[in-house]
Amino acid sequence: MTEPASGTCLTPPRPDPGATGCLIHVHPAGPEVGTRYPLGDDPVFIGRGDDCAVRNLDGSVSRHHAQVARGVGGAHVVLDMGSTNGTYVNNQRRQLATLADGDFLRVGNCVYRYLTGGNLEARYR
Repeated sequence: MTEPASGTCLTPPRPDPGATGCLIHVHPAGPEVGTRYPLGDDPVFIGRGDDCAVRNLDGSVSRHHAQVARGVGGAHVVLDMGSTNGTYVNNQRRQLATLADGDFLRVGNCVYRYLTGGNLEARYR
């Protein structure tokens, strides 16, 4: 005979609207895999340039490939900066796109996973 379940349940943490999201480098394999890049209220550039917060030296990535910034309503948006090889969200080429939790962002041949600040995975180190 099984015991009836107790009335105890776990409540998932509530998303913190002020929390930052992050990009996690997931491809290609190498020393950069797993690197986390925090995203907050200030715009962040992805590219080969020395001034890019998400610096990627891969030859398929432009000097200032894309920008991630807070959009209206607080969601992060990605803007392609006129790159040669394009910016893709979930394998769809996009000039401008709002990012959703779990999206895959590809710049050139490099892929990042976007996690919102409320995502429990974003808190793992």
